[in-house]
Amino acid sequence: MKLNRNHLLYIEDLEKILQTKNLNLLKDKSILITGATGLLGVCLIDALMYWNEQGGNVMVYAVGRNRERACERLGLYFDTPLFQFIEQDVQEELPKELSIDYIIPAASNTHPLAYSQYPIETMLVNLKGAEHALNKAYECGATVLYPSTVEVYGEVRMSLQKIIRENSIYLPPGLAIQSQSVHVRLYVSRIWLRKG
Repeated sequence: MKLNRNHLLYIEDLEKILQTKNLNLLKDKSILITGATGLLGVCLIDALMYWNEQGGNVMVYAVGRNRERACERLGLYFDTPLFQFIEQDVQEELPKELSIDYIIPAASNTHPLAYSQYPIETMLVNLKGAEHALNKAYECGATVLYPSTVEVYGEVRMSLQKIIRENSIYLPPGLAIQSQSVHVRLYVSRIWLRKG
């Protein structure tokens, strides 16, 4: 799937992203984004590269499993000095030679059919990807910006007295296996606490 970066609505979205409070803290920094060819990864990279055109001067390291797919979705950046694509699976350790300021582990299989057919493999991508991001952050003093899903799957009835929040570990009856993000966040926080 190709995004039309020249579409007026998409440019409006990029401009709104660039209005983010304290964005200037990222100026002259380096950011590594895993899941670079996914929806979130592409959008973040487009926003950062758009900002670079306006003087953001952010070095973007894009990590993805498939160079060909990356060329389709991010090819216009391959020849720019502030972009480097790294072809690898997030279940592998990130390159030792990289020293970066921020890491955004956005790699995840988000297809509902994959969740149901390959639940363990899907969770391992999330767990190992987050673990390697945290290990790299610990190694080079980077900050991890951990994205979260905005979906909760399953049947949640209005009669439930509990309010489900991002940090909840309550899983109502009927919640499908896709709702792994709470468990992954808990695992990731335990890894980070172990390092501190």
